[in-house]
Amino acid sequence: MWYRMGKPSSSVLRDSIPEDHKGIKPHTDTLNAWVGGWLDRANHLDEQVNYQLDKRLIQEKVDMLRRHTVVAENMQNMAVEQFESHKDDLDYITANTALRMLTEGIRIERESRGIPGMLEKMASKDDEAILDDIKKLVKKSTEAGGDTVNIIDLEISDIEDSELEDSD
Repeated sequence: MWYRMGKPSSSVLRDSIPEDHKGIKPHTDTLNAWVGGWLDRANHLDEQVNYQLDKRLIQEKVDMLRRHTVVAENMQNMAVEQFESHKDDLDYITANTALRMLTEGIRIERESRGIPGMLEKMASKDDEAILDDIKKLVKKSTEAGGDTVNIIDLEISDIEDSELEDSD
């Protein structure tokens, strides 16, 4: 009940608990003690909820980018078809309109192509594998030169030297 209510304070929880057959409710101090024992489980459940939400959001973005790629390909095909079928009849479609459709389709496809696969690959990795990939990138970047290299908002100075050595 406490978790479903959004982990309220003990006094709010107490107000929501019905009295037993003797008209008694647990005291706020008792509820505080109980809540203290539930915190680890609640944090674990919150992590699972966040993990599931992240997976769903990633999949939704992958699906969106795939749709954008299909739309971009269709736009390009329509533009090319218009160019080819109306070469001599520019009153039907202006060259500028067909060119804009073609360039916009190419831009959308370029931005969308490849990203869905990359996101799916990342989503299938566990946290350790992602951390290992980041460590390898950081190590590779620092070997190329430079003291601090920003990679996905991660500064090399935030990682202990021993952590980099462990990734070998």
